[in-house]
Amino acid sequence: MEVLITPAAVLLSAFLAWLYHRSISAKRATVDFIAATEVASEVLVKARVKFAELSGNGGEALLGLVNPREPDELKSAALVSVYLNHCELVGVSIRNRAMDEQMYKRWRRTTYTRTWGRAEAYITAKRRTLKQPSLYENFEWLAKKWKPEGAGL
Repeated sequence: MEVLITPAAVLLSAFLAWLYHRSISAKRATVDFIAATEVASEVLVKARVKFAELSGNGGEALLGLVNPREPDELKSAALVSVYLNHCELVGVSIRNRAMDEQMYKRWRRTTYTRTWGRAEAYITAKRRTLKQPSLYENFEWLAKKWKPEGAGL
């Protein structure tokens, strides 16, 4: 019996060390992502501003970009995609445990869930138009998971 205790203890120690380091790595990745987002590229900043501008008042202007045709519409749709892709990246990173969910949730939960609420009709229309039902599925998954109790998105 004593012969088995040592290998079991080593395996348990290795497993616990692996869990600890995975947790620390995810937290570090989250801090790095947050820091990079705070000094975001000019394109991401423009994308956030454009999304905010178009998603106000029920998002009718945003829905007008489902099938962009004019140069200004194409430019606006591209900026909206940049911002929504950023939100999708967060969802993918958290779903795959590359980032720490609780840290990011404490930092951006309200903004993230509000963004989904403002973008949902647009994303639903884009999914139908592009025949891509999984478009922004990780963004949706995380926003719905974080939805405050009793709140509509």
